[in-house]
Amino acid sequence: MKKLLLLGIIFTLVISGWQNVNAEEIEKESTVVADTAASGTCGENLTWNFDGTTLTISGNGKMTDYEYSFSDETGTTPWNQYCDEVEKIVIEKGVTGIGEFAFTKCTNLNSISIPDGVTSIGKDALHGCSILESVTIPDSVTSIGTSAFNQCASLKSIKLPEKLTKIENYTFELCSGLTDIVIPKGVESVGNWAFHACSSLTSIIIPENVTTLGYLAFYDCSSLENVIISEGMETIYYGAFSGCNNLTNITLPGSLSTIGEGAFLNCKQIKRVDYTGTINQWCSINFVGDILSSNPVTRS
Repeated sequence: MKKLLLLGIIFTLVISGWQNVNAEEIEKESTVVADTAASGTCGENLTWNFDGTTLTISGNGKMTDYEYSFSDETGTTPWNQYCDEVEKIVIEKGVTGIGEFAFTKCTNLNSISIPDGVTSIGKDALHGCSILESVTIPDSVTSIGTSAFNQCASLKSIKLPEKLTKIENYTFELCSGLTDIVIPKGVESVGNWAFHACSSLTSIIIPENVTTLGYLAFYDCSSLENVIISEGMETIYYGAFSGCNNLTNITLPGSLSTIGEGAFLNCKQIKRVDYTGTINQWCSINFVGDILSSNPVTRS
């Protein structure tokens, strides 16, 4: 009887131990699944799904606008904890707007698919996606927010949509790998610091509908050699091309009325300035402040 009782106790302990082990294993497996797959909502009729490498946005309508703190590098997106793991983003047809700070600091992102039908890209949406090399933006996009591609250091080229009317402040700031960009004909203004420190950019054509070039727009574009500013430009603001120390050729239009102080500061390699207006028009240009830094002819 004692032997049977002892065997029963041992059997119970073994079964109990087995159950504990299995419970632990199940818990571990559940944790793994939770760590590599997650989903939720990101707009009134939008959902998101993350499978471990790919973040997919599905549904209809505009994404929620989020916030991001650069001081502690945390955001309010529901996928914030997975941001460092995101390698690919797929935005499915039906989505009409990418939210503010939606993919900020997704530092391992190397691919994003934006479908036709998206009309807006929110501010800082892809800020700091440092290994992203190329983006195709559909022609349906009419607005791109401030700092949308700021610090996308590996971005080499980008085609902007024809319906775009403004390049906002800081949009491509510190995109040090950017070698080529075409500003669409519909753009009317280029914002402050828009292309600051795009150190691989070698040439730029400002089309005829652009009337203003913002403060420090191309500041420190150290490889920039050729600039063509088309007829229609009226004001080039403070420091627009300052620090472009390899700028050698520039074309200025007769429509130009004001060139801000320091617009060509330290552009000492300028060899040729082509002006499409008359002598009288040139003499009527308002060179603000120190003419040695605002007049490209001085090669200051």
